[in-house]
Amino acid sequence: MSGTETPEASAQASEVSQPLVRIPDWLSAVAFAAFAIVILAEASGYPDNPSGGYGSAFFPSIIAVGTLCVAAGLMVGVLRRRLVHQMPERRTIARRDLFGALLLVALTAFAAYAFKPLGFLPTAFLVTFVFMLERRGRPLSSFAYSAISVVVIYYLFARIFSVSLPAGVLAGLL
Repeated sequence: MSGTETPEASAQASEVSQPLVRIPDWLSAVAFAAFAIVILAEASGYPDNPSGGYGSAFFPSIIAVGTLCVAAGLMVGVLRRRLVHQMPERRTIARRDLFGALLLVALTAFAAYAFKPLGFLPTAFLVTFVFMLERRGRPLSSFAYSAISVVVIYYLFARIFSVSLPAGVLAGLL
């Protein structure tokens, strides 16, 4: 502790640096692969776009394939370290990061059930705003970022890629 630090500040700094959980890389790889498989299974039942072009399963499938590539990369690293008899690295997660991850899972579950009744724009805005607010803690900039990004994403997907997104409560306005 330096001469300018208070005991409270020192205690807070040591609490922040303490990891909550140590996660082996192989377990992260298995979790990523399982998540990707669930996305692929869910997206396989999505309807095709009746007007041609990209269907609603196209982009979730791309994300799932990317997630599978991340899982494969992690497993290659684990196997390479084991072949040279090195201990596999462990990832550490702080309490704030664990809360953020759990919040993201909860928001994703909310979005899965709210997209149809509420529509893409309100649901995506709520999910983005709540997550940005938790991560950044700035209500005004989180609101602005959420509103702008959701409108841009809606325009790209609905107008340029011709992906049909649910209108929900905004059905008469879109």
